[in-house]
Amino acid sequence: MGKIFFGALALVCFGLGTVGMVMPMLPTVPFYLLTVYFAARSSSRLHARLVRTRFYRRHLDDFVQHRRMTMRRKIIVMAMVFVSMLTSMLIINHVAMYVVVPLLLVFKAWFFFLRVKTTPA
Repeated sequence: MGKIFFGALALVCFGLGTVGMVMPMLPTVPFYLLTVYFAARSSSRLHARLVRTRFYRRHLDDFVQHRRMTMRRKIIVMAMVFVSMLTSMLIINHVAMYVVVPLLLVFKAWFFFLRVKTTPA
């Protein structure tokens, strides 16, 4: 029963991540990370296949294994998040967005630069 549940959650997260590619407010990367997590819980064979991919090894392996990133990777991630959230804020144009988005950006910067270890390139 657990494997089916995690497989279903993986599919839902994958769908939401894919929709997030065209909807600025819906994040793509967190849903894809959840997809990998839930897929790994649903099938050990699928998990082994996912962690062997070039994308995983290049972008996620060091963070998942050691909770660290290079400064270059942190800056790239923060720039992408900044552009995405700023675009969402301007498109939605609601007063709540002008409060929530800056707070989220400050939290994200705090987390990435003070809580995630930095490794040499």
